[in-house]
Amino acid sequence: MTTSVGKPAVLSLENSVFVEQVNYLFINAYGVIFAAFVLSSLMAAGLWLVTSDPRVIVWILIYSLISVGRVWLVYRYKQNPPTTIDRSRNWANIWSFTQLLPGVMWGLASVLFLDVDNVFTIAILVIFTLGITTGAVSSTASYFPAYFLFLFPSVIPLAWMLISGGGNFIVIGIAICFYAMIGPYFAFQFHKTTIDSLRLRFENLNLIKEANAQRELAERERNEAENANISKSRFLAATSHDLRQPLHSLGLMVSILETTKDEDKRRSVYDQIRTSYAALEGLFNSLLDISKLDAGTQDVNLESISIADFFHELETEFTPLTRPGFTEITFKAADLATRSDPLLLKRVIRNIISNATRFTENGKILVTARKLDEQIVVAVYDQGIGIPEHEMENIFAEYVQLHNPERDRTKGLGLGLAIVRRICQLLDHRFTINSESGQGTVFRLWLPCAELPIDTPEANAEKPPRLELRKNVLVIDDEADIRESMKLILESWGCTVLTADSLSSAQQVLENFDQQIDGVVSDYRLRDNQTGITALDSIRQKHSEEIHGILITGDTSAEILREAKASGYPLLHKPVKPSQLRVALAARHKVRGSL
Repeated sequence: MTTSVGKPAVLSLENSVFVEQVNYLFINAYGVIFAAFVLSSLMAAGLWLVTSDPRVIVWILIYSLISVGRVWLVYRYKQNPPTTIDRSRNWANIWSFTQLLPGVMWGLASVLFLDVDNVFTIAILVIFTLGITTGAVSSTASYFPAYFLFLFPSVIPLAWMLISGGGNFIVIGIAICFYAMIGPYFAFQFHKTTIDSLRLRFENLNLIKEANAQRELAERERNEAENANISKSRFLAATSHDLRQPLHSLGLMVSILETTKDEDKRRSVYDQIRTSYAALEGLFNSLLDISKLDAGTQDVNLESISIADFFHELETEFTPLTRPGFTEITFKAADLATRSDPLLLKRVIRNIISNATRFTENGKILVTARKLDEQIVVAVYDQGIGIPEHEMENIFAEYVQLHNPERDRTKGLGLGLAIVRRICQLLDHRFTINSESGQGTVFRLWLPCAELPIDTPEANAEKPPRLELRKNVLVIDDEADIRESMKLILESWGCTVLTADSLSSAQQVLENFDQQIDGVVSDYRLRDNQTGITALDSIRQKHSEEIHGILITGDTSAEILREAKASGYPLLHKPVKPSQLRVALAARHKVRGSL
């Protein structure tokens, strides 16, 4: 089974700005820590020279340990920078705590070493404390809590010691308190400028990404359009060839019928005409299948399918087509069941087996089904000529046949795998192909598991009743030869047939007909830019909602197929078999809920 790895969540603009705010705390953290350590060392040296207090040594050692810990944290951060908002918040809180510790140490220095009777200690502590807190504006203001947690523990003890010392030092203490209040204002301005620049930066980046995405989309669409034109040209060329071949054969056969009176030869010609007709029918049916799948008008009827019974039907169909001693086909299936559309699934597997039989001239074909990871894997193994790796994707394009440059119809039309891909997408069945040139091919199809269907006895099933046709039928088509052909075959079934070449003429014909019309067979494309749907709706509305309507079309475009399906009228595709027409005429149906 395949697994997919989820993409990381895309951050919003505000979250992206916050992540970068936190990143700013660590960008120059090594330099900030080093500068703070140098200043603290110089202050400690000055205090030692003035006071010779051994506590200064202890103080600078503790500060050094804190600095080492902060360096380690910066290293950990840069090894794996956060990309999510939650991890960024965690790092912001951690760094803010590390700002609190140095702030406490600077405040503690004022408590321990400030002596109002020694002006040198006052000067040293005021100069270095105000200097380092001023520098913190640029290094921590991108995240306000980190700035405050360093500022207040540093300067408030200094101001308190000066104010409590009395005398002339009260003014200096008050000035430092004012500094503690005004400092956040300047820090806020710096913070605002930083945030605005970050927001502008990400907005520009988003604009660049959108522009690049639009350019890539345009480039992709241009490439797809070019590939579509190439595919269309190849498709039309191949279709033209495959249509002309049986038509050419039909023309020759008709000419022979006109000139020969030999009954045996005429029977042979009839057989060849049927073959050419079958070739045309197969081509049109394949084109129609692709159009219906692309248009989304292919109905899907899911049901439980016994794999063993399914394989038995395929074995009955394909075994007579193989050549003992040259190509052998074997089916092996366990007692399994799947849920799918039996007709569409059979179409998929039939196409795959057909490909295997065409390109396995001397070898074996094995079709198996087994349960794997709560799925059923149907596999078709062949010892054929294989598929080159660089052609693996091309084989799913319409009219691509790797080993049929002469377009031999006995090797298929090149539409089978195109239909396979579309049906598998429709049924949501995954498939894979493994092959090497000259080494054979393995096609695997993954199906869902299901409960085995319950057998129902059909021995006593009644035969379906004989189809009863509508007696009075109207045929609408703008082609005279089609109207005449339809009239002849319907009359041979005992119908009274009226014909018209447009909706207006159909209305005139019905006005002059003194009986109730039973059914209308209309071509989709009519004169005056009207459609068969319009004609059927108009006739049924004016005469009777009970009138049976049937559409016939030679179009395979997705838009027309969708429109015809939405109308609710039965749709037959040219060339129409007489049996299909007879069934459609005899059927009961609902149109847009009106019947």
